[in-house]
Amino acid sequence: MKTTKKVLSLLLAVVLTLMLSVPALAAGEPKLDVTADASGVRLTVSGLASDCQGLQFTMRLDRAASEVDLTFSAALDEPGIRTAKSSSGTAMTVYIASKSAALGEGGSLDLGALSALAAGSTLTSAAVSSVSGWKLLRSGDFTEETFGPSPSTPPVNPPDWWPGPGSDESSGGSTAPAPTRYRVEAASGITGGKIQLSASQAAAGDQVTVTALPDTGYVVDRVTASGGGRDLVLTDLGGNRYSFAMPNANVTVQALFAVLPEDKPVQPQPPAAELPFVDVAPDAWYREAVEYVYRMGLMNGMSATAFVPNGTTTRAQIVTILHRLEGTPAASGAGFTDVPAGQWYAPAINWAASNAIVDGYGGGKFGPDDQITREQMAAILYRYAQYKGYSTSALGDLSLFSDGDQVSGWARGPMVWANGSGLINGKSGGVLDPQGHATRAEAAAILMRFCENLAQ
Repeated sequence: MKTTKKVLSLLLAVVLTLMLSVPALAAGEPKLDVTADASGVRLTVSGLASDCQGLQFTMRLDRAASEVDLTFSAALDEPGIRTAKSSSGTAMTVYIASKSAALGEGGSLDLGALSALAAGSTLTSAAVSSVSGWKLLRSGDFTEETFGPSPSTPPVNPPDWWPGPGSDESSGGSTAPAPTRYRVEAASGITGGKIQLSASQAAAGDQVTVTALPDTGYVVDRVTASGGGRDLVLTDLGGNRYSFAMPNANVTVQALFAVLPEDKPVQPQPPAAELPFVDVAPDAWYREAVEYVYRMGLMNGMSATAFVPNGTTTRAQIVTILHRLEGTPAASGAGFTDVPAGQWYAPAINWAASNAIVDGYGGGKFGPDDQITREQMAAILYRYAQYKGYSTSALGDLSLFSDGDQVSGWARGPMVWANGSGLINGKSGGVLDPQGHATRAEAAAILMRFCENLAQ
């Protein structure tokens, strides 16, 4: 009996010794959990050991990584923790390193959320198609351990502060100190809506994203940010989203929301026995649309008897049609150098620009006489729908068209919505023709669908 007890004791001691000798990081292979919720696509890393102090991995996305934003969680917004991401093609590599504390309680870490940058575009959990190139770092000496295959095309080199194998960041050397982080906060007293900030703290040069969320019955008037005694330059990302580069100072973000104007009904044309345009055949596919826009006073003919259905439509003409639909409200000048006061289209363009329905080409240019493309028309109608408070949640499938991948990045969200809403459909041959010019007949059909499907 005594001999049996001795053997069991010896075996137990051996097992304990073996367990203690196994490196902590080898306890389990890391895994990225991807789930979709109302805030976007949440990323959680599981399988971390208790002494993990750094991690790196590469995600392969279902679209260009430059079209996706990764907002790190508040758990990583702490002193001594550094985060970075880099993109190349459809690959995004994530780096996280902590100077002191271990990462993730209970073996898991809330990494943050992915969101689509294009206005109206959404992500699902399928946005992350694969994960590879795992690298974990042990606390203390930053011993490196890798898991799984390396990415087939490594995006970029790690940031300068990423510790190499066997290095000790805490021992000094050439490693730069953690950058100073400044506060980012919303101004007090905002009414008519609220704003969401991608970070509550950021270092100088970091990009911060602001999302303005108007209450029902309100629209976004303007969004501003100031820090260090000066106003910051904001980049309009579309969909009431803006970004700015963080200065060496705390930043306050302000948003002004305006009450939606009361709808003013368009005065229809008096009924007539028949359409006066001799170039619109009774059996033409656009006949009903031309009759609709003419009766509603949205589009007139190019002459008393000619509608010119295959004629071109300019950017100024489309904006003027929406201005008529709105009841021709007045607005101050938008500052476009190619929209002089006194031109027939100036009031409409000034109104549209003041309500964020159009923003021009940049450099103070609007291009009023340029022929409008189908994707430009989708973007203008998308912003007008937002201005009116109409639903912009419809999602089409651009992959059904042979040229669906040719939609410009800035127009992808609006085009997905316009297709999902039935406003812009394909042409013969299964093409979407996003950069093709919208004819007057096409414009009439799109406007009729907009009024009948959305403006209820």
